[in-house]
Amino acid sequence: MTATAVRRSILGLAAAPLMWLVLFYSLVLHARLLLGHWPEYNAPDPKDMGVGVGIHMAAIYFGIPIALVAPALALILTFAFRARLERRTCWLVIGIAIISPAVIYYFGQNDPGDFFGWFID
Repeated sequence: MTATAVRRSILGLAAAPLMWLVLFYSLVLHARLLLGHWPEYNAPDPKDMGVGVGIHMAAIYFGIPIALVAPALALILTFAFRARLERRTCWLVIGIAIISPAVIYYFGQNDPGDFFGWFID
C-alpha cells in the first residue's frame, strides 16, 4: 500500500462517525420526501415505509458498530504507521477521531427534530 492509500484509509476510518451521521440525516430527508412532512416519533414507523427505506435503515443499523469502533482503529493505525505518515496527517487523524464521535454525541443530545427517537422507535 502506498502512503497516500494508507493516509486516505486512516482518514476515512477517523471520519466514519461523520459519514454515519450524513447517512442518518439522508434517511430523514428520504422519509421527508416520501411523506411530504418531517417524520415524527411513531408517525410513521420507519420499518413500514417500504423497501428503499428498509435498505437505507439496514445500512444505518450496520453502520453503528463501525462508527463506534472506526475512530479507535484509526488512532491505532496512525500510531502503527506514523513513520509512513506526515506529522500533520497524524494530528489531523487525531483531531478527526476525537471530534467525530463528539459531533455524534452532540446531535444525539440536541437533535432538532427528535429524529433519533423516530429512528429508534
